[in-house]
Amino acid sequence: MQEHLNEREERLRGVQDGFQRANDTTRCLQQELAETRKALRDEYRRHDQTVKIHERALATSTDKHTKTTTLLEVRTAELQAAETYLTKVDNVSDADLLSMVGELNSQIYQLAAQMSDKISFSSCPTNQLALPLELTQAVERSIGPAILHLLLIRGHSEDAICVQIALQACIVSFAHRIIETWDFETDAANDLLRRAYDSLKITENPAVSGRWRALTKATLRSLTQIDSFKSRLRGAMAEVIVDVVRVAGTSIALSSEELVQSITDNFREHLSAIIDMICSVHKVLGEDIVSSHIAPIFYPFGHVFDANCMEEAYPSGRHSDGQAYNAHPLSIFGTVEMGVQRIETNDFGVGHAGRLHYVTLLKPKVVVETLTNELQR
Repeated sequence: MQEHLNEREERLRGVQDGFQRANDTTRCLQQELAETRKALRDEYRRHDQTVKIHERALATSTDKHTKTTTLLEVRTAELQAAETYLTKVDNVSDADLLSMVGELNSQIYQLAAQMSDKISFSSCPTNQLALPLELTQAVERSIGPAILHLLLIRGHSEDAICVQIALQACIVSFAHRIIETWDFETDAANDLLRRAYDSLKITENPAVSGRWRALTKATLRSLTQIDSFKSRLRGAMAEVIVDVVRVAGTSIALSSEELVQSITDNFREHLSAIIDMICSVHKVLGEDIVSSHIAPIFYPFGHVFDANCMEEAYPSGRHSDGQAYNAHPLSIFGTVEMGVQRIETNDFGVGHAGRLHYVTLLKPKVVVETLTNELQR
């Protein structure tokens, strides 16, 4: 019995020792777990602090990058703006421009020849007193008094050469006026812009004044040249032509408005082609050429003939060289083909004006008094 009790006590002590060891192990594990948790919390705090530091650094870098990008965009825009004013590259060459003007002159000549041949005219001279004063005044402003006189003093049913010359002169005058126009809406703005550019030409580098001109004309074109613009120009040119036809003494029994419509209907394709060419030359001279100033040449009535910068459209054969003209200066009665000239500025600078130098690239063709004298015979 005693042995059985001793055995149970021994087993009880063994169990108690096991519990004690288990408790010790549990305490050790709990201590290790607590230490591990503490280490993890410390690591998490350090990691969190590191993340926050990195986030602050990233925010600072992002802010710097944003400011740098914004500054770069501003500087790029400024550089592009400066480059826009400083570039000297033209979109159209001189040779291409001269070809365009030459083709325009050719088209005007062909239209004038066709009209003078197809439109019926009276065989008797026009009675000027029967014409409205505003009509003769408008035609005189367009073609000059000398060519107007030719239209009035003779009939044109057999030979309409005077009508052809007058039509060439009026269409070239119209084309020159359109090409030189800045603002097609208001004359006051047109005059102001022209005077501003004339001032820039003699005080600024050609690249600067040329770019100002190009930007200004491009903006004005986008604002004023709507879809109906060319149609309006075609109508205006038809009216100028009809004025000449009426003064010449057409035998067509139509009112002025009906005559305009008839001219437009019968020559619409040719009129439209000429308007397209005029608008193209207007754009090239105004917007596509920035390295220098190039302008059309149109000499009005009364200008002295100079063989160095112009040609006779219908040579009479009386003068074989330019020296003969100098011996007996001849007056110009009208321009029938446009020329082209480059206007260069020398010695320009801030605070003082430069000097303009004119270089003829394409000589205009003009009618001089010798031809008109022969036609009056």
